[in-house]
Amino acid sequence: MGPMFPLNCPIPILPCSNAYPAFSVYAGRCGTSSADMNPSAIKQLIEEGLPGASAHVQGPDGVHFEARVVAQAFTGKPTLARHRMVYATLGGLMGNEIHALALKTVTPDEAGKD
Repeated sequence: MGPMFPLNCPIPILPCSNAYPAFSVYAGRCGTSSADMNPSAIKQLIEEGLPGASAHVQGPDGVHFEARVVAQAFTGKPTLARHRMVYATLGGLMGNEIHALALKTVTPDEAGKD
């Protein structure tokens, strides 16, 4: 079964995958998504996608978020690679349910110096 397109929505609705078990669709703002984005849902996705990571997420408007992610997996990686690791945990939600995500990504050692 391929992506489905509602008549009034240009964004595809995809079936649930193992990568995103908490969400049944990944639609945009056309009112077809059953997923309500909130800081705790994003925190859960990041922490599940980066084992051992600790995330603090805030975003009062439900589409613009800020996250501070501490993970040993960031050791030795440049900032861009760290951000890509976090974005990978959110997949198709980025640019749709999550309009913007400002990231601060640090290792546990770097977190202790803040």
